[in-house]
Order: sequence, then structure tokens, then C-alpha cells
Amino acid sequence: MLNLEDAQKHFWVQIPDSREFCSQSDEYFTVRYEGKEQILKLHNYAEIYQIPGLYQYVLMDILGDRSPDTLSSLLIDHVAQSGASVTDLRVLDMGAGIGLSGRSLRHKDVNYIVGLDILLEAREASVRELPGIYLDYYVADLLKLSESTKTALINHHFNSLMCCSALTCHVPIQAFVEAFNLIADDGWIGFNVNQFKLDPAYNENDEFFKLFQRITQSGAFQVACVHDYEHRHSMSGNPIYYCAVIGQKRHSVL
Repeated sequence: MLNLEDAQKHFWVQIPDSREFCSQSDEYFTVRYEGKEQILKLHNYAEIYQIPGLYQYVLMDILGDRSPDTLSSLLIDHVAQSGASVTDLRVLDMGAGIGLSGRSLRHKDVNYIVGLDILLEAREASVRELPGIYLDYYVADLLKLSESTKTALINHHFNSLMCCSALTCHVPIQAFVEAFNLIADDGWIGFNVNQFKLDPAYNENDEFFKLFQRITQSGAFQVACVHDYEHRHSMSGNPIYYCAVIGQKRHSVL
């Protein structure tokens, strides 16, 4: 496992001096590594993952990301309250990245976790920095699955889906539907989105909001909990609020 303290000795990070607001998709920082200084956008995962320890340092230590622990805690609490056993969960971690949400689940006695991400760099960073979190880790696009990968995912017999800080900004809506449909009926679903994404006053025509309405109103997804919380700080130092949603899949989305 990567020693983060040692890894952090090999890079230098500077947050922008300006405290002006910028959107999450535009957030950036400067990093110096192996004699090279560059500006990286926070969502430029492929490049960030290639520098050992950088993503954890920026996201967790500087920006104080609370989502992996918040979402996993809510999921586990509701599974336990239902009378089901946490140790029976078979979780698909969608948009797994380096494994921060997977690690949170492991710390809460979930043993069967499979990672899925579209980036090879994510799996490489996960193996390097958080080995042993996932039983398997697939690098795949759910909208372009090979038959062999689709069969492999089906054979895991997932009864839970975790999608932490990936929806609406990284994971296409239809990809989420494909993941949702891989989960057994009555299985548990946990995801989070920016707080305003579930507010009809702002999102009447938003694709994710329309999907959320469709799956809840059709009975495909039964919501157990909607929880507003502070996701992390922005690069400008302001709090960013997210909404965590926990519920059960009742049937597949057509």
C-alpha cells in the first residue's frame, strides 16, 4: 500500500490565490512533480491519478471530501435497519476511482465490493494506493460493454449499487440506468448529487431530474432517505452541498 506521507514529499500543490467563485467543472490547482509544474483541473482524473497520492491529498486533505463516508454510512445504516445483514451485500461501486468509497464500505464490514470505472488510470491508482479493496475492478463503459464483461458483471449477482460523486458530472444518465438494472430486485442503491439537482424549481427539464422522477413514480426505485450535507469545500473555500439518496430497487428501468 502506498505510504501517503512519503508520496506527498514528492509533489507540491498550490491552490489558486483568487477566492472568486468558479464552477466545479472549472476548479483547478497547480502541482509540481518530478521537476515539472502544471495546472490541472480537479476533474482531470486521468492525469491526477498518475501522480501517486495526489488525488487523496487534494480531495481529502485540502478540500475535506465527506461524501465517501457519508454515503456509505447512510447505506449501511438503512440496510441494518431493514434487518438485512451488511455482510451479505454484494456491491457494485460505479465510478469507483481510486477506491475511496470502496474503502469506506470495507471499514463498515462490507466484504464483497467490485469496482467499475471508465478509466484505466483509476484502476491502476486503486491497485497502487488502496490494494485489496475490490474483489474485481472492471475498466469498462456500461454503454459499450463487451459480452464477456457483461456476463462477468451479471455473474456477480449484485444486490447493491454505490455511485459516489460521479452522477450528472462524470457518469452518463443511461450508464446509471444500466448499472441500476444489474442490481437484484429489492437490492440497495446509494448515490449522491449536487443539492440543486433534485429541486424541481431548478431542474424541471434536467435529464437526471426527469430520470429520478421516472424511476420513483414508476415504483422502480423506492426512496428510503434523502439527506442534505456538506460534500466538501470548493477551491475558493466555500462549502459545496450535496444530497445523498438511499433506497431500494423494486424492478428494472425499462
